[in-house]
Amino acid sequence: MKCTYVVDANGNATFEPTDIRDVTVPVTDLDYTVVDTLRYIPQVCTPDGQC
Repeated sequence: MKCTYVVDANGNATFEPTDIRDVTVPVTDLDYTVVDTLRYIPQVCTPDGQC
């Protein structure tokens, strides 16, 4: 199982299985011995699409 630390905009971190939507390389190329870290920085967008 591939695991990830997910850090939100407030700096809160959670340890969880990697979401398949976050995988950007072929699954055979993943290093399962390393825990990745993702940082989510929310974007504020206007109704006309400006972020």
